[in-house]
Amino acid sequence: MDHIPYPVSTSVPPVEIPFLLDTVRGSDVPFTGLEKTEEPDGTLTEAKCTQDQHHTAGLLPEADDGSIKDWTLDYWKYPQEQGWTVTDALSWWTSDGEETARRAQKFMYFELLQRFLGHRIDPSSLARKDEDNEKILLDSNIVPELLSQWLARQHTPQLARDYISTSSGNPLKRSHILSLLARVVLECNKLDDLPEPSQSTALAIRVLVETLTNAIHDLAHVKVTENRDIQKLEHNSLLERRFLGNGWCPFQIARLWGQYSPSTAYYLSSSTPRTDLRWCKA
Repeated sequence: MDHIPYPVSTSVPPVEIPFLLDTVRGSDVPFTGLEKTEEPDGTLTEAKCTQDQHHTAGLLPEADDGSIKDWTLDYWKYPQEQGWTVTDALSWWTSDGEETARRAQKFMYFELLQRFLGHRIDPSSLARKDEDNEKILLDSNIVPELLSQWLARQHTPQLARDYISTSSGNPLKRSHILSLLARVVLECNKLDDLPEPSQSTALAIRVLVETLTNAIHDLAHVKVTENRDIQKLEHNSLLERRFLGNGWCPFQIARLWGQYSPSTAYYLSSSTPRTDLRWCKA
């Protein structure tokens, strides 16, 4: 969630989202985030994400006619394709909190983002080491640049309110993608009752969904005040603990649920509360 605003004047550390993909966690690659490049004046700046730098070769699977598949049609088949389902059951959750979080991150973060963009991503571009160089964390700083490139590839502004083009130029219904994103949020509700790292993983997925939804609205030139599609965050145990630990009273917290998006609720949980005593019950 590194790509969203965070209070400058706060002593509350950001939520650290564990990077759970085994293909990266099991390697000895030193993760340092985006590489630094030296400008002519000698200053160091973050390297921009380009397809050559951060994306693996190839687009997403093609249909029989050579076009890119409508990823909204078969997205929910992914757990079965990974062998996560038991017999014909639709549920892919397990009793193991970390394994469930790993599957959720792979499915509803990485696979969702890749299908939305229309191409594969090098997982290491979304990973970094913590300050103690011990844990590998999910790092979303690259997401805005990926979405900026995605927006630049859209070539149907006259249809943007209703359709979104794919890498092959085949338009997808904007409403279909928004409906899929809404279902992803519902799936995250199942993670909220599980121990860590499921709860923090669910929050990261919710923020990603909000970010993707905003990109769709930007494409359609929908004003923020017109946005009715971003899910407002209901009660959330992880953020409630942050609110309480940062001095918010229970009555203040109760008033917040259902009023704000995940990123706004996260921002508020990282800041000090209002001192207006009228908010709190005696």
